[in-house]
Amino acid sequence: MLEINFGTWEIVIKRSSPELVDLQVMYSKAAKTWHDSVSRLGFMNAYENLFMTLKNEGELDKLKPNSNILDAGIGTGALSVSLLNVFQQELEIHGVDICEKMIRKAEKNLRVKNQNNFLRISSAENLSYPNESFDLIISAHLIEHYSNPVGIIQELSRVLKKDGLLIIITSKLGKLNGFHSLKWRYNSIPKETIHNIMNSSGIGSIKEYSLDSQKFFLPNQMSMAYLGRKSK
Repeated sequence: MLEINFGTWEIVIKRSSPELVDLQVMYSKAAKTWHDSVSRLGFMNAYENLFMTLKNEGELDKLKPNSNILDAGIGTGALSVSLLNVFQQELEIHGVDICEKMIRKAEKNLRVKNQNNFLRISSAENLSYPNESFDLIISAHLIEHYSNPVGIIQELSRVLKKDGLLIIITSKLGKLNGFHSLKWRYNSIPKETIHNIMNSSGIGSIKEYSLDSQKFFLPNQMSMAYLGRKSK
């Protein structure tokens, strides 16, 4: 949502959530340069800093070699590659995305890391995995694209193992994202709402993390990370 004030006038522009086919078309066009853009704007550096912070805090201690990881809305694999750069052991990376071109880029980027991966073209709304399949679920800039973020987080919780970790990165409210969202068609979600959705989906002990990058200011200004564990 974008709010513009002209004197005593207040103009509110609110974008409705796009259809999945619209997202597929939009991100297919961006797939060729997406990974380089994410890196250049400092997001991969910020993701690595986030995972290093979590590692230092002991939040990733339960991850073992070949732990099952799901990257929901994997895109070109930036978040998974950043995790692998920090963890530096082989993990079993599963990923879903609605865009085939993004999936193919992710496969290529994960192969560079000599990493086995199991990627599917799928919406996160209806995952085909059994209950309690994953030790860790990560997701960057996914839920704000959907009209029903509650359903997305509930589905992620369903396939997360008990005591498993859920890490969600999403767009902050603010004017910067207000303009950006007009192009990429998402609605930023208030952090109180994200806390409530995670708690109601069985995800507790929620922590917030900023996305700090030494390369650029945008990740910190535009995004926030939320971490929580599934109740036993």
